[in-house]
Amino acid sequence: MVRKDVAFIDPRSNVAVCTLWTRKEVVMEKLKELGVLNKVHAVGTLYTVHGINYLLNTLAERPQIDTIVVFGADLSGSGEALIRLFSDARAPPELMWPLSELKPLLDSVKVVDLRASFERGDWRALADAIASSYRPSPPKRGVLRLELRETSVESWP
Repeated sequence: MVRKDVAFIDPRSNVAVCTLWTRKEVVMEKLKELGVLNKVHAVGTLYTVHGINYLLNTLAERPQIDTIVVFGADLSGSGEALIRLFSDARAPPELMWPLSELKPLLDSVKVVDLRASFERGDWRALADAIASSYRPSPPKRGVLRLELRETSVESWP
């Protein structure tokens, strides 16, 4: 069974927040204090580069999301890999699908990189990015079928 570390808030919103290694509950509480939590579709973590597959699966199932705001501690490089995937179409080796299959997502989802704002403790930048990107409207793409395959360890040293 695939388990995703994501909280869904407003299914009409087009904005998702990727917190990387920062606990999503901490970010959600701060967004509530700043008055923008109600403008967010989902808040979720991204601990590893492999986790990008789970994020892409969520985007495929939820076509109303067209903006991902990346705000959190990038301890494993998962945020950098996500930014590269969407900005340069550079696929990490852990990616489960060919780029051609992901094209509808890569072409229609904007990624806002606020990792440096997180490092400075600038929560207002996150709130402003959410508020300025928030445009609830009908989805601009259809639902994609991206099947997640659980990986297993074949051998251990």
